[in-house]
Amino acid sequence: MLATYIPTRQNKLDFINTKLNEDVSINNPNPLMEDSLDKNLNTSSFASKAWNQAKNDVRINQNARTLIELGDTNMLRGLLSKALDNYTKAIGLNPLALYAYPRIIFCILRQSNPITSLYVEYANSYFLKFVELTKRRPEILHDYILFRLFFYRDYPDTANQALEGIKEILEKAPDNFEAVNTYGFILLDFKNDLTGAEKYFRK
Repeated sequence: MLATYIPTRQNKLDFINTKLNEDVSINNPNPLMEDSLDKNLNTSSFASKAWNQAKNDVRINQNARTLIELGDTNMLRGLLSKALDNYTKAIGLNPLALYAYPRIIFCILRQSNPITSLYVEYANSYFLKFVELTKRRPEILHDYILFRLFFYRDYPDTANQALEGIKEILEKAPDNFEAVNTYGFILLDFKNDLTGAEKYFRK
């Protein structure tokens, strides 16, 4: 069982924050967020207007898309628990609403301070579902591997499972240099294999 997780490196949530700003769709190569949530528009006036519009849209036609949009406006307003409720309702209506999964992961982890085992396991379940729904797309599987390396670092099988995941990625995308570098990092940081790591870093 996971112990209470207390970050020991600066801003462990940079990974989730960065991924939240990226794009997600079956066809888009960037995994985790659509363009509709523009942080440059994150003002109280914009958030209020968008929230009222999104509430009205849900009232008229409640579906996965309108619930996700309402969740986005609640996130802009800092109401993570309400946003999480919107996103989970969205996938309840449509489990294939891929936009919702990374938002759910973000909300879960941001609500926990410190990040406890319960929240990590909760986020992990959604992340794993996201990986499977996207047919283990290399870039999304890679993000999941990084998530596991961050939050399950002390588990004895974490490194070996991560290496197997990277091998799966490289079978599908041999030129995925990000995955190659991650493989080298795992060898260096988890296995203390300097020679093996150097081999991958040189690729």
